[in-house]
Amino acid sequence: MIGGSTLATQLEKFRHSPGGRTETIGEKLRQMGSASVRIYSGGVINEQARRQLVLDYINLLAARGAVRSGRDHWLGDGLQAWYGEGFDTVNGRLVAADSDPEGGAAAYKQALSLIVAARRPTYYLGQSPADLETLTDSYVRVLAAAGVISPALRDAALEQRLLTFGHHEERQASATHYVEQKDINLARGRLANLLDVDGLYALDRYDLDARTTIDAPIQSSINARLSSLKDPATLRKLGLIGDHLLGSSDPGKVIYSFTLYERSPRGNLLRINTDSLEQPFDINTGARIDLGSTAKHCAPS
Repeated sequence: MIGGSTLATQLEKFRHSPGGRTETIGEKLRQMGSASVRIYSGGVINEQARRQLVLDYINLLAARGAVRSGRDHWLGDGLQAWYGEGFDTVNGRLVAADSDPEGGAAAYKQALSLIVAARRPTYYLGQSPADLETLTDSYVRVLAAAGVISPALRDAALEQRLLTFGHHEERQASATHYVEQKDINLARGRLANLLDVDGLYALDRYDLDARTTIDAPIQSSINARLSSLKDPATLRKLGLIGDHLLGSSDPGKVIYSFTLYERSPRGNLLRINTDSLEQPFDINTGARIDLGSTAKHCAPS
């Protein structure tokens, strides 16, 4: 694992340094001092503390979030998001892996792949799953050579493929689409404001679940409709091409946005918040319209 000799200081950085960064020599010294106190607080015989250190480090590493999962922050989240496997199920298979290598091989390789991917999550989980497969196999061989796993588990794991990439191609293909993440990003931004935390990095350190009033199925349907408006054939079918409408220019350059609130006894609930811009910028919440003199003519009397 990258930075293996400094896991203790990296963990202090993740937890306590502003923005999770080391920007000064003084900050690095503070991390080292804090790490030393923590790891030796129980005495110089600290094997248990070292085990806990590795466990905490793995669970704090943020894996690249899969579609509509936000951001994943521990091994259980990653297993669910990328492989559709519950943590308890995988854990049970891992416990029995020595006695049942065939049954535990897939679980072992899936868990190992997420740990390996932590060094470059966007690349390995999004851009180059084939490289992740190769790298994970190399670690399987190394672990077997070191006696950590049995030759039987090694052979069974090498026969397994990381199925998420071959069996969920459509799901993974849209993983980098900004449109699919805008409702999640909006919710995270508003949650950070409600909790009065300093940005999304600080929010990501919280262990919490949050729910929004956004209707995800309808939002997905609206996203698909807005995306279809880039197709001239769809526009002609809808009667949107003609005088004082869309002309012969590229319809893909038109940006659409849509927001829908529902009135309820609790107040106006946000149900839909989306736009067709394939960029991180949110048209609905980030843009401002300068109407100028037009606004005066539209003002109610």
